[in-house]
Amino acid sequence: MKNLVALALSLLAVGCANYMRVEVEGRVVDEAGRPVPNAEVTTAPWYDVKDAPKLRTFIRTDKEGRFSATLPRSMAGRQAVFAVLADETKGGFTAFPGNKAADLRIVVQPLFPVRAEIDVSQIPAPFRMGPQVYASSAPPRDALIATCAWNTNPRAVSFRLPAGSYSLTAIGAGKPVSRTFEVTDREVDLGAIELEPYKYQTLFDREAPALHIADARGVSKDFKLSDLRGKWVVLFFWNHRMELNRHMLESLAGFYSNGEKMRDRFEVLVIHHSDDVLSVRDLDMALWRKDVRLPMPVIIDDGEKTFEAYGLERGPMFRSAPTEFLVDPEGKIVSHGFAVLPHLLASLMNLKLEEK
Repeated sequence: MKNLVALALSLLAVGCANYMRVEVEGRVVDEAGRPVPNAEVTTAPWYDVKDAPKLRTFIRTDKEGRFSATLPRSMAGRQAVFAVLADETKGGFTAFPGNKAADLRIVVQPLFPVRAEIDVSQIPAPFRMGPQVYASSAPPRDALIATCAWNTNPRAVSFRLPAGSYSLTAIGAGKPVSRTFEVTDREVDLGAIELEPYKYQTLFDREAPALHIADARGVSKDFKLSDLRGKWVVLFFWNHRMELNRHMLESLAGFYSNGEKMRDRFEVLVIHHSDDVLSVRDLDMALWRKDVRLPMPVIIDDGEKTFEAYGLERGPMFRSAPTEFLVDPEGKIVSHGFAVLPHLLASLMNLKLEEK
């Protein structure tokens, strides 16, 4: 049990991120330029299927329509601050760069419903929960201005937005899909938006694809995943160039070392690909300068064959951040991404309890 506690503590170090905030101050006015008191001001309000904004953290304007606060930052490139009246009939926003802005001016005007239905029928069931839909203003003020999360069926989403040009993006369940649209003086219905799965999502609950090995340490070059049948296996795909990869790899190395006495139950394989690393020695040289040491087995991908077999295509989503898969003792992929280590830890704890 002590080994599992150590594993749990090391797991807490994996994937941590800072929560960013913005400092804003300004004034909310109506279309005639008159101050709007008691308006609710926030960043990227959440909406439910009934069009009602659920403001996460908000402040109210004073009697002169002024506001000053520190609010959660959205994950968009440009930041937007949204104001809505208490009766939710009118609202408006303004966008700005950076994490601090003063003398902002938000003009509230009529809000109109924007509706869509997200079709996730092509997405494997384990990946259908948790996607979000974003509404963003059109360039040059391109900024996230509203978010809708849903767990209902059918998966209807709805926003209330002032007149203007926007894009709607559905992300999280499958490949991101965007639609541009205009809000004028009436409701907008975008109809059904179908999400397509990533290749890696189609691998769930199937036998893990074969590994293609150009060089290796800790396993032989003719190693096969079937050699580890009966163990849980974490496959950690990465490249050494990105700073986030290095930090996550250090945490994973600690997780692996803390589980040394349970090596008969699980294994971790690091699978690396980049154009400038063709051997384990190349990787050691690249990591030596960054003071990173790898206690777990390391596999250098043969070209991109393994990455491609697991659906990890070139591009910012998969090559700028590490990606994990969990293979169960029967050789099937059962988890992906941030769920891998919690899934593994829970499975090891269950095994421990069954033995008592």
